[in-house]
Amino acid sequence: MRAFLILALLCTVLAHIADDYYEILGITSRASQEDIKKSYRKLARQYHPDKNTETDTSDMFQAIAEAYEVLSDPDKRSTYDQYGKEGLENEAKGGGGGGSPFSSFFSNFGGQQQKQGKPKGTEANIFLDVSLEDLYNGRTLQVEVVNQQLCSHCRGTGANSKDDVHTCTKCKGSGTRVVKQQIAPGFYQQVQTQCNACGGKGRVVKKKCHKCHGRKVELGQRILSIDVEQGMPNGERIVLARAGDEGPGIIPGDIVYTIRTAPHPMFVRRGIHLYTRLSITLAEALLGFEKKITHLDGHEVTIERDSVSQPGQVISKEHEGMPQHNMPSESGTLYVEIQVVMPSKLSEDQKAAIKAAVA
Repeated sequence: MRAFLILALLCTVLAHIADDYYEILGITSRASQEDIKKSYRKLARQYHPDKNTETDTSDMFQAIAEAYEVLSDPDKRSTYDQYGKEGLENEAKGGGGGGSPFSSFFSNFGGQQQKQGKPKGTEANIFLDVSLEDLYNGRTLQVEVVNQQLCSHCRGTGANSKDDVHTCTKCKGSGTRVVKQQIAPGFYQQVQTQCNACGGKGRVVKKKCHKCHGRKVELGQRILSIDVEQGMPNGERIVLARAGDEGPGIIPGDIVYTIRTAPHPMFVRRGIHLYTRLSITLAEALLGFEKKITHLDGHEVTIERDSVSQPGQVISKEHEGMPQHNMPSESGTLYVEIQVVMPSKLSEDQKAAIKAAVA
């Protein structure tokens, strides 16, 4: 009896989610490839027929495998997101080839293709100020964002429960109605129009979700991981696919972060080169010096001269600049400008010594 109840429950769950690959894997449409793989492995182990001898989980296991096959393939996933299972089936029959999978049979009288599938949300563009240390060394940043997410209770249906969603009685779930329009005295034509009872959705909600009150979405906080690579230049764009606002019936938009180098107290960046200043005393300017500069990763760079240094003189240190993006083994140059700090006053003995030295 227990096995029968479990089997019945599995069949019910499968019947409900079989049309949504994301729900089958228990993920959202913004899930990363790593999230998809992790969820698939967990569910595949849980529902593998060899581990469920008392119940038949083969249908569930097959649905999990089918969902993973599609969502783990970027091209198939893109087609599924825009056109659903019908789009995948049409491509399998040879309906692909660079355009919409429905291009062969969705057209109006003028031959113009109608738009099908889910629209994609708007792209969010954000400037990301990154420290010079992080751009020099590379780092994964954790950034908190607040954006629109599907309601965690109703998952975007707007209904308090699944039982509160009903097929529209006016259009029978099609979302459209056929009405007669008079085009001339005694002449009528049938016109297909959006059902005004359900707003073209084919379903009506009897009781609104108690959490979002029927709005279907809510504001939520998320932590995003942003990989800042060594040497990324100003203006570099980092695209986080599907990390933007969620909404019912849409593919979440992307969040695009544009890199900006934050001001640094010691170094100035210009492309792959670094610039800094080094203060020395008058004695060091005349007699020579050896000093060390602590670089952005903590290693020390030795700056030395054994002859007279002029104010404003620049010393260059090759391969001590910024790493070249995508070629971190190649680096720019560090330019060090000498600043001579003059004494505020000299004693008579010091004046005499200087006169004797330069005479």
